[in-house]
Formats: sequence, C-alpha cells, structure tokens
Amino acid sequence: MSGISSKERAAKTIRVSEERVTELLDRLDKQNSTAAGKRSNERFSYRRGSVTTSLQQPGDSSALACLVHTRCVGQDGIDFLHGSYVHIGSACSIQLVTLHGSWEDVTGTVLRCEYVEGSIHEVSVKFNHPIDPSLFAADAAPCRVLLVDDDPAIARLASFHLAELNAHAEHIESSTEAIEKALESPYDLILLDIDMPELDGMEVVAILRSKGYSGLIAAFTSVANAEDRIKYLKAGFDQQVDKPVTRDVLAKLLETIREEPVHSLFHNDPAMANLIDTFVAELPPTIRELEASAMERDGPRLAHLAQTLMESAGGYGFDVITEAAASLQQACLRGDSVDNLQPLIDRVVRLCRLARGRNCETASDE
Repeated sequence: MSGISSKERAAKTIRVSEERVTELLDRLDKQNSTAAGKRSNERFSYRRGSVTTSLQQPGDSSALACLVHTRCVGQDGIDFLHGSYVHIGSACSIQLVTLHGSWEDVTGTVLRCEYVEGSIHEVSVKFNHPIDPSLFAADAAPCRVLLVDDDPAIARLASFHLAELNAHAEHIESSTEAIEKALESPYDLILLDIDMPELDGMEVVAILRSKGYSGLIAAFTSVANAEDRIKYLKAGFDQQVDKPVTRDVLAKLLETIREEPVHSLFHNDPAMANLIDTFVAELPPTIRELEASAMERDGPRLAHLAQTLMESAGGYGFDVITEAAASLQQACLRGDSVDNLQPLIDRVVRLCRLARGRNCETASDE
C-alpha cells in the first residue's frame, strides 16, 4: 500500500465531542493498565486527534482516507479510535506526527478491531517495519537512573518499579563508587540514599556539586520532615523521595525529568546510522568538560568547547545543539561572565544529554 497522498481528502469518522473522545481514551487506558499480562512490545501514550489514516479493506479496489484519534504507539504498532468497524487484515497507512512537528508515513495491517460504544471501535495496527516510538512519544525514551542504596531489598523493589516505568536502574551500594560513576557518565536521575556507611548522602551530593555535576539528584530517605527537606535542598538535592518507595511516587518523579529526545535530522538515513551513534556516544566527555569548565570559570575553555560542538553537531543532523552552542560561543566571545553564561551552558548540556542515536541510545549511555 502506498503512502498517503496530500491530495486525499480525509473525512472524520467519529461524531462525538472531543471531551467524550478523551473520556473513552482514558477508559481504554485504565482497562489496559489493570488487565492481566503485558504486551511483548510496550505501547506509549500518543494522544493526537485528526491523524490522517488511509485504510484499504479486503476486497476494496481503493483506499479510504480518514481522520482518527490515536491512543498509543509502540515499536510494533499503534491503537486508534475509528467511527466504524474495520476488517481484520485491512492495509493501513498512517501519517504519524513527530515530537518536533514533522510527519512520517508508516504502513501496517489491522490485527484487531473491538467495539467501544455507539459506532466507535478501537483499531490495532501492526506495523510492517519497526519504528522508534521515542520519535513520537516522549515517555518512550528510556531514562537512566543511578540508584545508590546499601539495602539490596529496597534497591530490588525500586529497580523493579523503575523498569516498569521504562527506566533502567544501575544499582551501586558504595557511595564512593557512586561518585565515580556519576562523574564518568551523566544520568537522567541519581536516586541517593541519605544513610550510607562510607559517605552519607549529604556528603556525596556536596562532592558532586563541587565538581560541577548539574544533573537531577533526589534524596532517598525513610525519615524526612519539612525541616529535613529544606536541609536537603540547601545541600544540593533537587527533590526528596520517601521510603518505602511506590511506583506512583517514582512515576511522578520521572514525569518531571522526561523531555522530548533530540533526534538527528538524518535519523532515517541508514548510511548515517553508525556516524550518528558514534557522535552521540562521544558526547558524555564533552558534557563533563562543559560542567567542569563552568565550575572553574574557564571562559576560554568554554568558548572552545562551544565552538567544537557548533562546528560538528549540525553535520550529524543535530541543528538544535549547534544553535545552542553558537549562542554560548558568542556570549563567551563577548566576554560575558560565567555566572551570566550559566543558563546557556545548562541548555547545551541538557540538549547533549537528550541526543539520541539511531540505536535508541542516549548521551547518557556508554
């Protein structure tokens, strides 16, 4: 089945209010979350109305273009609402809108069509070829968490919950080893136990901040009152998480750090795949140098690092990093103080951390 022509006139198939559509999608999400079992390939929330879809049902000589409300997307397929029954085996082409506003034609086959209410059905499509869902859903990008706790039982539970939330937890029992790990490779989140045998959490966060670590660090503790929370924030923590930890608490914490991943403009070019992956894999040392130079107030070094990124990132399709690095370099050349440069430094570091390669790796992975 060919892609969707821009000349096709797509018709709406659902005649209820947007509020009612949202209620139906919420109900389906709840049903899936409480159902026994788990899909082999996880789906991620992808709520978009008026997504152009072309369906060619068995026996029809031509395809019909329509507008659907999508619910979720995954590597292997997508679910959406349609205003009538769609036959199993129908060929399907969907214009998926990326996080950055562009769109891609994806083809597949209808595997399931279930009645919802009225004339509305939920349709499940299996893609002909796997996609990277993080291009379309921000929560599909896996988070990398450094979990620092000397209690194996607590660590196992937290790691389990994090895995269910699409976050990989690297568990470290030693606080000194955790400092080394954090400075070697940036993480999306450090979950740091306050009561540690070598160096306690307060000492660890102070050391990391003194060395320029700017990532998110959450205090992990079983005893905390309002006074303690203020003390943790003053020490350099960003947030505080109570023990015993629950999945809901971790989900809310991850929601605060999940951002749209930064993809190369050439992510669909197989010839560029290895080059893009190599560029992303080499970003962590640059992140560390930027943070260290900021702490040391080394303006010339910051200007050099910004220029290097500006000259290289765009060539690999990361124009947004090039633009941010150019702004930082220009500010350095103007002689702006490092204090005034900090927001620009933070933006470059954040974008580098969000950069993704063709193999779905981030600049946090080494």
